[in-house]
Amino acid sequence: MGCDKDHVHIFCTAHPKIAPYQIVRVFRSTTARELFNRKPDLKRDLWGGEFWTDGYYVATVRERAD
Repeated sequence: MGCDKDHVHIFCTAHPKIAPYQIVRVFRSTTARELFNRKPDLKRDLWGGEFWTDGYYVATVRERAD
C-alpha cells in the first residue's frame, strides 16, 4: 500500500473468481468504518459523510508485464 497526495495505491492478490470491484468495496467499507470509529468528527466534516469518492482504477500485473 502506498499513498500519494490525493490517492492510494494498493497491491494485492486475490482468487480469480473475486471481481476487482468486490476488493475495492471491501477495502473502502472497512477503512471508512475504522476511520469513522476512531475519528467520529470526520464523518460530520466530510461533504455528505462519505470518505471515498466513487471512482477507482484497477490494473493487473499481467497488463504491465513484458
